[in-house]
Amino acid sequence: MILGNKVIIIGAGIAGLSAAVQLAGKGFIVKIFEARKNIGGRMFAFTHTATGEMIDNGQHIISGAYTEFLSLLDELGTSQYLKSSDGLKVHFALPDNKKYVLDTSSFQGNLGIIAGLLKFEAIALSSKFQLISFFIKLKFRRIKPDGLSCYDLLKNEHQSDEIIHIFWEPLILAVMNARPEDIAATLLLEVLQRAFFAGGKSSDLLLSTRELTSLLQPFTKWLTGKGGEINLHSPVESILVENGKARGIVLKNGDKFCADTVISTVQARTLYKLIPAVSQKVEYEYLSKFSYSTIINIYYWLDQHIETPDFTAMLGTNSQWMFNRRNFIAVPTEIKTKYPGMLNITISGANDLAGISSARLAAGCFDEVKSCFSEFSEVEVLHSEVIKDKYATFATSLETEKLRPEPTGLIASLLIAGDWTNTGLPATIESAAVSGKKTAEFLK
Repeated sequence: MILGNKVIIIGAGIAGLSAAVQLAGKGFIVKIFEARKNIGGRMFAFTHTATGEMIDNGQHIISGAYTEFLSLLDELGTSQYLKSSDGLKVHFALPDNKKYVLDTSSFQGNLGIIAGLLKFEAIALSSKFQLISFFIKLKFRRIKPDGLSCYDLLKNEHQSDEIIHIFWEPLILAVMNARPEDIAATLLLEVLQRAFFAGGKSSDLLLSTRELTSLLQPFTKWLTGKGGEINLHSPVESILVENGKARGIVLKNGDKFCADTVISTVQARTLYKLIPAVSQKVEYEYLSKFSYSTIINIYYWLDQHIETPDFTAMLGTNSQWMFNRRNFIAVPTEIKTKYPGMLNITISGANDLAGISSARLAAGCFDEVKSCFSEFSEVEVLHSEVIKDKYATFATSLETEKLRPEPTGLIASLLIAGDWTNTGLPATIESAAVSGKKTAEFLK
């Protein structure tokens, strides 16, 4: 597709930044319009009023298999702020202070996976062999996922209820923000192939040692250096369409901006509102059929620091992952002195919990922390903050997979990107980065 070189991108999330880096690098003149005051979309940080500490809107574990997202950080020069696990090592905690570790780092490659599973004490020996058998079949692509949910696929592959509860469910919730019975199995297999069989550092797990805003901060300077610009606090009212072709955008303040190509990187429900004509809305009605999944993050500022792993999967509780942020996030000395301990609890697929009051959630989840970690029994919570994102990700169901679009739509010169488009991946930051690059490749 050969078009003019002026491009407008709606949204400064990861998909928008990824597309901009690709296009500006090829000489396109890129203008980004973002409704919020910050770039990064749902990946951003803000100052907590009560404590003065910068916190992320949600905790992220970055997989070594996130090649496009890591490439973006390399371009911005911020991948140095990532702390690597040097292989797959996950700690598990259950009520009554039970602890287990899955560690595949003893050996490289497939041998490490097998050794790690054999030493994983949380499951019975028979379950270990079932799990190893699954990974062997996966390596040789002998598992057929079409038309199945993750749960149905796992049962078809003789994965016991014990394995599903202890191993598969925490993994699927963390990566896909939904439970195994609600997710298309094709997505799970793609994630596993990339993480375990792509070689190199793909199975590593990485944490940012700074708040997430720092990872993306150089982008604005990078883009202006390429002749582009980014406009924050600039919500788009509609896409300007003339004679069936996208010509630009109209902001909510009435200002109009024209371009040769418009790229939307906002969520499906937002894009649907931007389509102007009734006839076009009928063609794009599928955008209104996407549903969304909630993620809840709870932060705790504590009167003391307790030594735990950087992150732990919690089983048998509403709380799913606990991050000990004082282990890996750099904070000013005065804040660390005033608040020696700092935890983050993450709950994915949390639609059923979204209606519970923040105070009740914070108290209940900290009780779960104390049940799984007796060391916290005498710790005092000085402050807490609950963040509920009801539209954190689109719900990656079997029905939704059929709706996910390619970059080109029914309106000429309008391209679509976002983690919800047809990337073959669940709703992750890698999916967003892949979509941005994929969309940019349509312009030459």
